[in-house]
Amino acid sequence: MHRTKTIFLNLMLPIFAVTILLLLSASFTSSRIYIHQTKRAAVSSNLEILSQTATSLSLVNDHISGIAVEIQKHPLAWEGSFLGS
Repeated sequence: MHRTKTIFLNLMLPIFAVTILLLLSASFTSSRIYIHQTKRAAVSSNLEILSQTATSLSLVNDHISGIAVEIQKHPLAWEGSFLGS
């Protein structure tokens, strides 16, 4: 009976050890892939937000520039419109 347990353990321990190592390797690999994809998605999202912000700021700048040009063309028309004057 003791001989049977020894053969069983001699066969099963390497299989068990290799299985655990493969599971750890798969877990590590999947974690790295997930982290890499998460970082890539975050960078992509931030780039899109920055692009939209740049577009919005450009539109605001164009609008303010247009108002400045109008004020320079007709300064008297704008004189009473500031600060509730």
